[in-house]
Amino acid sequence: MQPVRTYACLAASLFVLFQSIERKAMAGQPMFSRPIAIAVSADRGSVFIGNQNSSSIVVLDMQTQTTRQVRSHGSGLTDLVCSPNSDWLLATTSSPSQIQEVDAATNPLEQTRSASLPGIPSKLAISLDGRFACVSMTWNHAIGILELKDGRLSVDSELKLLSLEFQPQEVLALENGLFLVADAFGGQLAVVDAKTAKAIASHKVNGHHIGGLARDDSMGTIAITHQRLSAVAHTNRDDIHWGTLMQNIVTAIPEAQLIDPKANFDKSTVRWMVGKVGNGASDPSGIAAWDGRVFVAVTGTNQIAWRDKSSGRFQYHAVEQSPTRLARLSENRLLWISLLGDTANMMELDGDRLMTLASFGTPRVLASPEERGEAAFFSGRLSHDGWMSCSSCHINGHSPDLLADTKGDGRHDTPKRIPSLFNVASTGPWTWNGSEPTLAGQIAKTLSTTMHRDTNAMQAVDDDVKVANDIAAYLETLRSPRVEIANPVERKRGQDLFEMRGCTRCHQPSLHYTSRDAYDVGVFDEAGQNKFNPPSMVGIAHRKAFLHDGRYKELGELLRSHPDTSVEWTTEEIASLSQFLASL
Repeated sequence: MQPVRTYACLAASLFVLFQSIERKAMAGQPMFSRPIAIAVSADRGSVFIGNQNSSSIVVLDMQTQTTRQVRSHGSGLTDLVCSPNSDWLLATTSSPSQIQEVDAATNPLEQTRSASLPGIPSKLAISLDGRFACVSMTWNHAIGILELKDGRLSVDSELKLLSLEFQPQEVLALENGLFLVADAFGGQLAVVDAKTAKAIASHKVNGHHIGGLARDDSMGTIAITHQRLSAVAHTNRDDIHWGTLMQNIVTAIPEAQLIDPKANFDKSTVRWMVGKVGNGASDPSGIAAWDGRVFVAVTGTNQIAWRDKSSGRFQYHAVEQSPTRLARLSENRLLWISLLGDTANMMELDGDRLMTLASFGTPRVLASPEERGEAAFFSGRLSHDGWMSCSSCHINGHSPDLLADTKGDGRHDTPKRIPSLFNVASTGPWTWNGSEPTLAGQIAKTLSTTMHRDTNAMQAVDDDVKVANDIAAYLETLRSPRVEIANPVERKRGQDLFEMRGCTRCHQPSLHYTSRDAYDVGVFDEAGQNKFNPPSMVGIAHRKAFLHDGRYKELGELLRSHPDTSVEWTTEEIASLSQFLASL
């Protein structure tokens, strides 16, 4: 009877904890407001959950079964991490852009120091020995490294910046003061030495949309969640159903191979598919790994997937909210949060069953079209068998600059580059040939001909139209992030060139640097089409490929290929124009 008594005590303790959280939430401000990060103390006695909207931190004390909520300084909290050997937290905020130091031993939590950042921070990690902090700044294409003293920010610590060839997001601490940094949109990886602030190895996973990194020190491996899009598969029901078009993957790489710049991943990497035929599992994101076990937050299909080294296959537990991040609490216990659902859930693995022990927070009510549209945008349930969401290709509204054969121009076998959706509501008409006059109409067509949304008799015939209108309302809120230009003189020179060379004929400033017409730009697709609607120049600094088929990887190549052969661009002019375009 001992196991029954143990579970009864556990259930009673969790009930007390749940009541404490609920009383606090009822007393005023909701407990969660877009929870974006989880941090677990070194002794696993405390859990810290950071809220993006309220910029508050919820503290769960697992020993005393109490909870408290404190507000951090600044707004737009983006990440939260515990020092591995002290009672200090580091948090990052977007306004102002900084790293904050928080004393986790005080009640309420006390911010003691902060360090300014040159760009909006994305993710944060502390080295395993507590000596360094590494923060990614996606839109600056850079990471920052700070040396810590006893797990704390130092007054005289200098922020070392490292520019990368990709837009970094996820960051993970490796051994010996190294950090693994992952591409926010594509599949590139970099291993950075914190002591020198230099990249010592670069690799690429076979895929895009890296959603999470986890280190299993018992296995000596790094687990990575990502997706893989086929450029040759068609967006028809068969290719979606069999997982040919979009695959959802966990890739496990030996840590020793990652830090070796000459390593051949094909010989050492293990890949596990998440989802199966008839039951896709779109958008795997947060991940935790220990003792050969892997737990994955499957955001698109509202599931927690897990496997252990003995079974070798994933099992799935359905949840009500879309999980985004998760963290290990103990040998068999974990906590996951839902950014879109405003909830947190504690789960325990009992044999081969994953059980929910307690749910915290009040699920968000999607009252506005923008809120419903955001939830739909990240939902894999809008695709056949749940294999992909809108965000699978347009990652968080942006693009990996891959090719997809979506039948957007009315035919297959003419794959086109995936465009960014930033500012998309202001850049009509839509599709590469400009054939769709409304954004909602383009979205409805995508649900039908690209994602092949499954419908049932309970759905109204106009449901696709309602969903498309909601997604369109959400897309209207997406804006391209600005990058501060260091040389305003060069920017002005580039702007003058842009106007003098006639670029504004097709890329009109009043229309977000695009046009409502289609133009012959001297290139053809596979079907002989040679007229294209020009994409917006806004946000061009964040793109890796240009033209409909992504044939050019550098802006200089694109300019020199201009169909007007009378225009010749010098190296200096290209540099000036690049400064101007990067500022849009």
